[in-house]
Amino acid sequence: RLFDYILSLGKTSPPTGEELKVFCLSLVAPWYVVGKAMYRVSDSAKLERVASSEFRLMFKDMEHAQGRALAGLAAFFYYLSVALLLTGIWINNVASLGLTTFFLFVCLLSFLRGKIRTAYYLGGSLPLDVMACLFYPWALSQIYFQIRAPHRSPTDVKRQSSRRSQKG
Repeated sequence: RLFDYILSLGKTSPPTGEELKVFCLSLVAPWYVVGKAMYRVSDSAKLERVASSEFRLMFKDMEHAQGRALAGLAAFFYYLSVALLLTGIWINNVASLGLTTFFLFVCLLSFLRGKIRTAYYLGGSLPLDVMACLFYPWALSQIYFQIRAPHRSPTDVKRQSSRRSQKG
């Protein structure tokens, strides 16, 4: 909504305080949103697969570790790309390494976005995810608000698609 508000020159409703906070957080510390999203996606998938509460504790610890690892990788690639791009101002050809690490960061976000699409039964494709993640603050804001939405079951998705086909 921030981008819409800016392009409309204030004719649309302004973004809420929470939307601005998440956007700024995604801009400065994208790893935080990545870790929260990975934890949330893996936590919801785990609840569907695991029946035993004893096993659930072990599995939960493993999923937390995966979320922290993905957040750590995101932080590493993001801050390394920023450092290399800034260093590229003074040293020739270092900026190309910065762009490479930024693309690795985008690939990591695309992987997360794909997991969220699968977990929430959303449409889309990998090329669309990569294109969206090039503009990472907006993509991470979208991810953050998606993981806060209630989970839909496959039967809910089928019901919605059948209603749409009946209307059209």
